[in-house]
Amino acid sequence: MSRKTALILIASVIALLAAGFLIFYFFLRRGEPVEPPPGGEFPSGEEAAFEEKEPALLPEIDGVAPLAFHPILRRLSTVPTAGAVAGTRDQGTLVRYIERASGNVFEILATGEGERRLTNTTIPKVYEALWNKAGNAVLLRYLKDDGETIGLSEWRRHLLCERGGRGDAGGARPFFRR
Repeated sequence: MSRKTALILIASVIALLAAGFLIFYFFLRRGEPVEPPPGGEFPSGEEAAFEEKEPALLPEIDGVAPLAFHPILRRLSTVPTAGAVAGTRDQGTLVRYIERASGNVFEILATGEGERRLTNTTIPKVYEALWNKAGNAVLLRYLKDDGETIGLSEWRRHLLCERGGRGDAGGARPFFRR
């Protein structure tokens, strides 16, 4: 045998031994047996009873009671909506949304107070509403009366803007401040 063939044969044997050791170490080696917890792997219904406790109250600091808890998320509408946009006005943060069933546009304060309907146009089965950033235009995707055709409708200034200087749709100002 030549020296080159002998080196290839020795390297192959070393590589096979290393591969065999790695396979044994990672796949065939048995570790210490793990005993299942007493009572089985899953808790039974009887053990899962919770203790009745009084709700935890925040402690007073220097005789001052903690502020009331205000949730981060608020439910603004109890009906399904197709889309919404939020912005600020003089009253505070307002949210405009479209009711899916009737297609009417509503406006409500972010605190959940003062809901009012802005439109009286009924477009049933509105599935998606895409608002512009200013909150004065919306593109609606809805199901037409035949139940198979998808319709698109665009509402612009005259319905969703504050009246401007000229008193017509052309003089309408954007709904939200930037």
